[in-house]
Amino acid sequence: MKLHPVLAIFLIIILVLLVLVVVRKRSDDRSFDERQLQLRGNAYKYAFFALLLFEAFYAIALLFVGHPLMADGVSALLGIFLSITVFAVYCIRNDAFKTNTHAVTLKSYCILLVIVIILNSWNGIQSLRSGEMLDGGLLQMSVAAPACAVCFLIVLIALLVKAASGKKEEEI
Repeated sequence: MKLHPVLAIFLIIILVLLVLVVVRKRSDDRSFDERQLQLRGNAYKYAFFALLLFEAFYAIALLFVGHPLMADGVSALLGIFLSITVFAVYCIRNDAFKTNTHAVTLKSYCILLVIVIILNSWNGIQSLRSGEMLDGGLLQMSVAAPACAVCFLIVLIALLVKAASGKKEEEI
């Protein structure tokens, strides 16, 4: 029995959400200060505009090409991935993202991100091999797995860069 790529992505997302809920419940100090709340508000704003611009560019591309480039719902899903990535990277870069609580460390976030990247990359490779990503010249929903892997990879890089720059600042 072969697991459909979209189902696999949703199962992974549900698993990640369950882990985050459990970790959040165990965490004692999850409050953000006023500066962090304001930065998170800015992150929401930039994420929204990234989604808006992505969809606008896709709509303009549709006008020039004259036919859809993606199956129904794929552009919306890719736009959501882009939006979440913009939000996460902005929060990480501006210290509006907590990683040093009792239950969650930078190492555990990185391990979780690597697991999701590996699973989605593997699923994307399988979809690419079987030819499920392109059907009739349209990007299909199976492109979601590698897109998710790329987004998580970008977030992982942002976390590692932030951690490395934090260590350099401490040494100075």
